[in-house]
Formats: sequence, structure tokens, C-alpha cells
Amino acid sequence: MREVSGKTQVVAVALITALCMIGDSMLYVVLPLCWKEAGLTSLWEVGLLLAVNRFIRVPLGPLVGKWYERSGGRTGLIVAVVLAFLTTLSYSLEGFWLWLLMRCLWGVAWTFLRLGAFSLIVTVSEGHNRGQLMGLYNGLYRLGSLCGMLVGALLASWFGLSVASIALAVPTLFAFILVFRYIRPSFTSQLPTDVKHMDTGKRLWSQAQVLLTLKTALLVTMVYQG
Repeated sequence: MREVSGKTQVVAVALITALCMIGDSMLYVVLPLCWKEAGLTSLWEVGLLLAVNRFIRVPLGPLVGKWYERSGGRTGLIVAVVLAFLTTLSYSLEGFWLWLLMRCLWGVAWTFLRLGAFSLIVTVSEGHNRGQLMGLYNGLYRLGSLCGMLVGALLASWFGLSVASIALAVPTLFAFILVFRYIRPSFTSQLPTDVKHMDTGKRLWSQAQVLLTLKTALLVTMVYQG
């Protein structure tokens, strides 16, 4: 089998992420308007459902990150795609508690997607192109948000939330093709030399410029991504 280039793998994982997040992105536009179709009884339930996945990602992140660091790879993305398909499909059903469970599972899926992508990028990149590949990933995967919000809103307004959810679950299945064709089984098969031999004598946390950058990034992320 021909070796897949690092850039191709990054493009693939970005498109996988985009396909998986279509359903989630749709909800931020559609659910505040169509919450009764989802079997909800109050707007506070909408807020909770849209936010609960973040509470799952916070404690789960270190565990998934450690798993990718030791042995994770393609399997993590397979889990993410399966969960993304099931959760998007479940948005066609009604009931707060079912939705709450599915939104928690989406938090698990997003953790595997995001950290899997980061792990892959670190594995296939070097110091001179790591930022470029990270930017490529961030630019491509947000296409899923664009499609989810635009197409999802149109489908929901024309046919209702249930039909829109089923329709948007179908593209997620195409992510399996990308996973098996382009994603390596393990992300730990090679370690970039610039990471392996990094000089740790100087503590980054003690540098004021680094701390300022991290605080700014946190603020921007909280404002735009929640």
C-alpha cells in the first residue's frame, strides 16, 4: 500500500471532523427555534443540551490524550465517527433525557476527534510545517460548521427537525471511507525529532509572553467557541 503523505492525512482528518460535526453545528441554529419538536418543555433545557458536551470534554480530555499518546490512532477516530452518526441520527427523536445522553456522547466523540487530530498532526509534522498543517486543519474542519448551520437550518425550516437530522446523519458515514483509506493505525509510530529532543531546561510557564499568549487564546476560544 502506498504511503500517504502527512499533508494528505491532515486534510483527511479535517474532513472527517467536518463531516462529524455537521449535526452538532445545526443544533446551535435550529434547536433554539424548534425545541418543541425535540420534545423539550423549556428553554433552559435547550441551553443545557447545547452546553453539556463541554462538561464532558473537560475531564475526558486528559484521559483520551494519554491514550492517543500511548497507543491510540485510527481506532479513536472510528469511535468518534460511530458516535457522531448515532448522535446526529438521534436528534430526530424526542425527549429531554434521551437528548441529554446523546449530547454527552457527542462530547465523547468530539474529544476523540479533536485530540486525535492534534496527535496526528504532531506525528506527521516537523518544526517547519507544524503551524501550517495546524492552520490547514482548522480552516478545513470548520466547513462542517458552515454546512451544518446553513443546510441544517434550511432542511429544518422546510421539512422539520427530524428529517433534517436524518439527512445530516448520512454524510457522517462517508467519514469511514476517509478513516480507513488515509488514517494510520497508530499515531505513535514516529516521534518528531524536534519534539523528542526538545530542551526542557527552560520552563515555558515562567515566561510572561507565553502566559499572555495562553490567556489571550483562552479568552478568544471562550468567546467564539464557548
